Amino acid sequence: MILKYLLYLARISACFFCLKACPQDVQIPKVDGLWYGAVTLGAAELDIVLHIDGLSGLIDFPSQEIFNIPVGSLTCTKEEVRFTFGGTSNSYIGFFNENYTEIKGKLYQPRSSNFLVLYREKRTYIDLSHPQEPVFSYQEENVQFENELEGITLAGTIFWPKGTIPLQIAILIAGSGPHDRNQTIAGHKFFLVLADHLAQKGIASLRFDKRGVNDSTGSYENATTLDFVKDVMAANKYIKNRTEISSIGLIGHSEGGLVAAQVAAASPNIAFVVLLASPGIKGEELLYQQARAILTADGVSEEDMASDYNLRREIFSFLKEEPDINASYIPLDQMIEKYLTTECQENVSSCISFTPLNKKRMIKLLNTNWFRHFLNLDPISYLKQITAPVLAINGERDLQVSAEENLRAIEKGLKEGGNPNYTILSVPHLNHLLQTCKTGSIQEYAHIKETISPIVLDAISGWLLRLP
Repeated sequence: MILKYLLYLARISACFFCLKACPQDVQIPKVDGLWYGAVTLGAAELDIVLHIDGLSGLIDFPSQEIFNIPVGSLTCTKEEVRFTFGGTSNSYIGFFNENYTEIKGKLYQPRSSNFLVLYREKRTYIDLSHPQEPVFSYQEENVQFENELEGITLAGTIFWPKGTIPLQIAILIAGSGPHDRNQTIAGHKFFLVLADHLAQKGIASLRFDKRGVNDSTGSYENATTLDFVKDVMAANKYIKNRTEISSIGLIGHSEGGLVAAQVAAASPNIAFVVLLASPGIKGEELLYQQARAILTADGVSEEDMASDYNLRREIFSFLKEEPDINASYIPLDQMIEKYLTTECQENVSSCISFTPLNKKRMIKLLNTNWFRHFLNLDPISYLKQITAPVLAINGERDLQVSAEENLRAIEKGLKEGGNPNYTILSVPHLNHLLQTCKTGSIQEYAHIKETISPIVLDAISGWLLRLP
């Protein structure tokens, strides 16, 4: 998913609680241990696990797969607990019940307030069942292949469907983030469900752990999109040597679509390309659109969005000019600190994507080779070079990769390159994960039981089976 971590931090930074254990001289039962709760945010519910241990604490957001967030200061009396988070304007005030088994209170933020009850006993707030996950009825083969140029071993799984050989095979390419071979996002195993569907239709697939993840070697942290291209090229080379295969194609999700386009442009043997929620516009422009769509959906004012945009533009311009990661930290810190003191000190509601609490994490995310490379990445240049048939699908409620702008750009690139065989689909009511959704918000992902819309699954397999 494009810039998954930046957006996750932007959207949930207001929930990173600053918390420490209660003072030892307060005569109340010990509050160390785990507390469980959930808050409602728009159409979704965010579950919370609070760890208190002596003078330290941690917060987990299990449904978002975010764990071990350090926390800071808390005060207790016999009746109540109070803490602030993300700045003094964000706070929680809660009251103990008589048995000290729950804390009932309210979470206050500049734009909203939400009831939050924390319980001692473990509770499940969100139905995390995923009914589309498969019951296997075909052969599964775990494989390894080499990126020989970089000395990296990549580990993955091939699903072999029942039927005759040779077979079509699709290499599944994950979006941004350190994904495993299933591209597990918010509990959903996106590629496992897709691979299962393809196998049912007689189409083989290879999916693999990204470099540095699980059973694959190498470093994810130091990689750029170009490095992921090299890894998929290695997968393509490996598959070409398998006698069971008649043709090889690529299916990429989000940034994986950018990777697929580059591999297809450079590899004449690629028989098809499927782009799922894939960008068609330049990286920097995509990030501006992404931020605006999410903030607009959240009801952020035009004035606050303009301020946020100006900071992003300043940061992006600097990163494009300064390649040295070590030399960039202090200037980035100064830019964000200036924003925090001028925009947020007097009007804390303007503190949107960057807060005092998440500043260091945001700098770490921005100040990478991957981010610099992504800012300048232009999909059009690769789309023009693809001669294989292309299917591009985006969801109309995708807030991360807008269907209208990106599908238009994808079609433009294919047309300019003279590719006569492409299909463009914009599907109503689908989000970035191609789930049927209400709003498209990232917070909804974990709460939707559907992993991938059946409309999308059938569109992919139907299109593949119609290829000559």
